[in-house]
Amino acid sequence: MPTRADNEAVSLVVGGKLHSNWSRYDIDSDLMKADDGWTFELFTGGEALPDSVQEGAPMEVHVGRERVMVGFIDDIVETDSRENLSVSLTGRDLVGQLLDCSAPIFAANQVTLENIIKQVALPLGIKRYRIEAEHMQRHDRVAIDPGVSAWDAIREAAEVAGLWPWLEPDGTLVVGGPDYTRPPVATLILSRSQAEKNNVISISRTRSMADRASEITVLAQEHVGASVADVVTRSGNRRLALRQFQLLCPVSLHCT
Repeated sequence: MPTRADNEAVSLVVGGKLHSNWSRYDIDSDLMKADDGWTFELFTGGEALPDSVQEGAPMEVHVGRERVMVGFIDDIVETDSRENLSVSLTGRDLVGQLLDCSAPIFAANQVTLENIIKQVALPLGIKRYRIEAEHMQRHDRVAIDPGVSAWDAIREAAEVAGLWPWLEPDGTLVVGGPDYTRPPVATLILSRSQAEKNNVISISRTRSMADRASEITVLAQEHVGASVADVVTRSGNRRLALRQFQLLCPVSLHCT
């Protein structure tokens, strides 16, 4: 029967073999960042790495029995000393290929987002994709210039439709937007009375008076292309007042 330690163990799968018991690891995942990355470090005691662990090798990152990332090994750093041999492995998910490689140069009329994904992403290791949008518009004119990365070509085409691309843990490229009708995918717990249920190490909240604006205008674009602007005003400690109106020109909201 799997123990709690087995369910929380972080492992790297390379060449069909699972490697765990790392000295240190770091996994970085951010929706607004193109590629997710990871780092594993190990003091081997002088033992060499298996032949399957090479730069460029396909890999998977697992947390317990759950796969959380699919990609490739980027760098292998081996530091040898009198005492032992330490190894550091770093890599990224499949989006790393889209960032490193240029998109094919082409120009076409009346092209859909799906056409762009097939031309740009599929030749670079993306095997599955999904577009989550009610209405798909055709681009009157698409021209990809020399030197534009594959990821930027897909991102720019998605932004025109009011969408955003990301990669799921199984390697599926998804282009869509937030679905606020779906239930939360997880619950963050930080409890002093029931510490065994915690999944958060610490939470920090900062309240500041500096740089407070009396009026904030938020410009955004819906999935179907309709543009709206929300004006939020603040007076002292009163509640926020919200006013909504249509814009004549479409704009996009970029959150960083």
